[in-house]
Amino acid sequence: MYRRRSGLSQIELAEKARISSRAISDLERGVRSRAYHPTVEALAGALSLREDERERFSSAVRRARSHPRPRLQVTDAELDRRVANLCTLILNRRNRLISVTGPPGSGKTRLAIEVGRRLADREAVRMDYVSLEGYARAIDVVHAVEAISAPVRTRRVPSEVPEALQKPHLLILDNLEHLLPLAPEIYKLLGADQSLSIIVVSRVATRMAGEEEVVLPPPP
Repeated sequence: MYRRRSGLSQIELAEKARISSRAISDLERGVRSRAYHPTVEALAGALSLREDERERFSSAVRRARSHPRPRLQVTDAELDRRVANLCTLILNRRNRLISVTGPPGSGKTRLAIEVGRRLADREAVRMDYVSLEGYARAIDVVHAVEAISAPVRTRRVPSEVPEALQKPHLLILDNLEHLLPLAPEIYKLLGADQSLSIIVVSRVATRMAGEEEVVLPPPP
């Protein structure tokens, strides 16, 4: 309603809000039933909504988020097996780019975050998570990750770097599919930090050289 009133196409709104036109299309068609706060704010600003309209717009999104897609029912034993296998892939470092792929509802994000949490709890890695839902340009992914890594880069003497920041770095990039192809940006990140491993969470693989793909089955 608000987009049509503004006279903007989905592509024009995406450019003004600096998010993907795919994300706008999915929200309008009900394919995606939720949006994160930064996305909502970006859309409200691009649509020039009044204060009362912003509140109604945000409330509608919150109501949508209160009815999430049912979580995949997977046994504890199966989840533990998947987590253990993915932890092994991360720790052996033969492949520094691992894609966790599968259809919506297959548990991709849940698996990736659980792997990161367990490895971080063991103090085997330091873990960062970035959702790319609101990103419109591939280069913005590099900027976001560089901002995370800034405290490490600004220290020149290794002894001054906190021990936690000297551990291997595990980066989880979620909702990647709408930004593909992303090869130059991924290679730049991996080349700039030899301690970095990346888990890509996406509906499809990146098809990059050296990628290890972990495919999850569809929900029952």
